[in-house]
Parts: sequence; structure tokens; C-alpha cells
Amino acid sequence: MISWTKLRDGSWGIRIDGASASAAHVPGATVTVVRRDGTVKDAVLGRLVFESLEEGLAVFATGAAVQAPERAIEAPPRVRAARAGAPACGGQHTKTDGSWWENDRQGIPLARVCAACRAVKLAKFRPEVFAGEPYGE
Repeated sequence: MISWTKLRDGSWGIRIDGASASAAHVPGATVTVVRRDGTVKDAVLGRLVFESLEEGLAVFATGAAVQAPERAIEAPPRVRAARAGAPACGGQHTKTDGSWWENDRQGIPLARVCAACRAVKLAKFRPEVFAGEPYGE
């Protein structure tokens, strides 16, 4: 069955469950969506938000959200450099994987890092954050 569902960001998405949640549904495809009151409407599938093959469930954003023009905002050079060299660890850490918190000069945690991703993650912060007098002094 194909129906409407509310997404976490507050917008409406398209829920496909049962045998319909196959790989045949791809972003850009047009589907017929059934409302609770039985009315039907054609809608364009946007990006895939969630998929569970075990449950036979797929949730897509609506196509209108994907087609909306996005503003191109250029990132500062230090951020572009950090994005270019993605760390081998993937940058996702937990308490038990040997990573640690990097703090600013006042001890405020900034990022959880490991030896592989430390330089990349800390490149987005200004150098003044790590050295010098404490803030406001």
C-alpha cells in the first residue's frame, strides 16, 4: 500500500509498504498515493528517507522537496580542505572505540576524534579556539 506519512522534519513523505516496497520504486518515479479517506493522488518520489527490506517498508520524501532549487553556499577554505580529505575511520565514534574528545582552550568539548580523523575534524575550527587566553579575559 502507498500512503502519506509525516517525516521527522515536519514535511510530508510517501510510505510504501508490503510487496510494493521493491527496488522498482526509485526517486523520480510517479506513484498513486491513497489517503485515509480513500482519495487518490499521483505524486513524484523524492529521495529515499528510510528502507527496511525485512519489514517490506520504504519511505520517500515527496518529489517537490527534491526539485526545489538549493542555494549554493561556498564553504570557507578550511572547511573545503577538511571535506576533501575524508578520514579512513569515517568520523563516527563511540566511547569504546579508542577515540577521545578534543576540547577548546576552556575545556569545552568540540569533537570526538581518533588519530585518523583528528586533523580533518579540527580543521573546521579557527586556530584561536585552541590557544590563547580563555574567552572573555
